[in-house]
Amino acid sequence: MIIMLGDNIRENREKLGINQVELAKLMGVSKQTVSNWENDNRIPPTQTLDKLADIFNVTTDSLLGRSEDLKLDNTYIDIENDEDYAVAKEISKLDVEDKEFIKQMIKKLNKNKQEK
Repeated sequence: MIIMLGDNIRENREKLGINQVELAKLMGVSKQTVSNWENDNRIPPTQTLDKLADIFNVTTDSLLGRSEDLKLDNTYIDIENDEDYAVAKEISKLDVEDKEFIKQMIKKLNKNKQEK
């Protein structure tokens, strides 16, 4: 089931226990604008999404209905269970010199593989 941005705004607003008028005041917009967002008649601009995420204490990705999965080369991977992602995460913790060393090793391994 695809959850629309408007549904996520409404759900988060309701979790916060406020009505459309109260959210409108927090956002500095009209109640009609909030209604338009929640009914998917209008898409809030990026800065507005950031402010909504701050008010709701969520990420903009969650507001947009993005999953926790990553999409690489048109293939979705489950980041919690993907070994390659775990390796990449460990590499990201290294200092610049060690990262460069890893990059050179990968290039060399790929070159050797292509030569075979």
